[in-house]
Amino acid sequence: MSSTTGQRIGKYDVQGVLATSPRVRVFRATDTDTRRPVAIKVIGRQHLNAASLPAYRKYANALAQFQHPCVAQFLELL
Repeated sequence: MSSTTGQRIGKYDVQGVLATSPRVRVFRATDTDTRRPVAIKVIGRQHLNAASLPAYRKYANALAQFQHPCVAQFLELL
């Protein structure tokens, strides 16, 4: 069991870790409003700064444009 199980990130209940890399962790979670399963990508604080934020926002906006069953739907930027 992951130490993140039972924790919340915003309105999402975390069930565990799906994947990790040097820059990000991806969590399996449930949207508490819709009860839909979601994946949450969390970028490590050491990789966030004023210079990198515009690139992450651009990435989020590009991902939000996709509507395909094989591409994860982007819901929100926290």
